[in-house]
Amino acid sequence: NWIIAHMEEPDFAEPLSIPGYGGTAFPQTGGSGAPGLDNQPPEEMVSIISSMGFQRNVALQALRATNNNLEHALDWIFSHPEPEEEIEVASEVMNIENHMNANILAESDPEGPRIKDGPGRYELFGFISHMGTSTMSGHYVCHLKKEGRWVIYNDHKVCASEQPPIEL
Repeated sequence: NWIIAHMEEPDFAEPLSIPGYGGTAFPQTGGSGAPGLDNQPPEEMVSIISSMGFQRNVALQALRATNNNLEHALDWIFSHPEPEEEIEVASEVMNIENHMNANILAESDPEGPRIKDGPGRYELFGFISHMGTSTMSGHYVCHLKKEGRWVIYNDHKVCASEQPPIEL
């Protein structure tokens, strides 16, 4: 039962390390005694966390604190919120960078966009909805707009959809 419950964990296939038996269960420590300061986290993991909206330094700190375990690093980030001063400094830096980027863009293309095709015109022509009491039971159906009328596709049945749940 334990194997089935834990086989999805990223470190499941790694060898077991037990303290006092030739291995350690803790991340390696650098000369400063802090865990994992001498190892640089993989850039791919840093990019993944950064793409979720977290700052690069926070991603690096979280990965180092969790021995480069991506899932644990995300848990670490949520359990270690930044102090308000760091957030204010970070927002000031972002404002400065945005201002600099805006100046660069203004200098490189003073004419603005070359293609002006007007505002977008969109129309909903299909969506999928769930029919059932919960996500654990029920099934999904497809609603498509055909010739101005809504049609529901429910397994092998196709019929007119009198009240499609568009507002939800």
